[in-house]
Amino acid sequence: MKKKILTIILIILGLTLVLYFEIDAINSKNKSEIKIKVYFARKNIETNSIIKKEDLKYKLIDEANIEDDYCKEIENIVGKYSNSLIKKNEIVLKSDLLSNIKKRVQNKIIPFGKAQFTLELSAEEANGWQINDDDIVDLMFCSSTEKEESKRFFGVKVCSVLDENYKKIDIISEENRPKYLVLVSMDEDVQNILVLEDHGKFKVITLGK
Repeated sequence: MKKKILTIILIILGLTLVLYFEIDAINSKNKSEIKIKVYFARKNIETNSIIKKEDLKYKLIDEANIEDDYCKEIENIVGKYSNSLIKKNEIVLKSDLLSNIKKRVQNKIIPFGKAQFTLELSAEEANGWQINDDDIVDLMFCSSTEKEESKRFFGVKVCSVLDENYKKIDIISEENRPKYLVLVSMDEDVQNILVLEDHGKFKVITLGK
């Protein structure tokens, strides 16, 4: 009796394994039949240069061969800065990209107590930006009493989008374009607000000190 039960269990396990491998094979086949656009560099893209549409080309690749770091949407590439050299015919990776704001504001030192810092951008750089709630911008802040070598680094997270009256905008549309995009970092009781104004100007306001 025990042998029969053991035999039945082994048969069930065997059938389960066969079914699993068949389903896996079907899924792999389906993925290989689905083609996804993956973007490549049409020419060498130098480090810290703005990526333009004409710098890119795409190929259709089997979904099964797609990796998470591949760029599949051109909207997420055009207008970004290259974080490193992207050679001709290389796949453009997410890790190759640096957001416009991060590129322009990084390594700028803003002492606490300074009321305003403005950064000029070209019209091309300022147009068409999209800043989402989960975007991170890297800024460097240091206290005015601290020495240059004792800089403190803060990741600045987008927390709100405000209109020209500094009132929060919940829904952004073509008819309801914000004048300001506000990013905030906190250090003890000090609040640093980075404001993106019209014509691509940044203004940093320090509150609470």
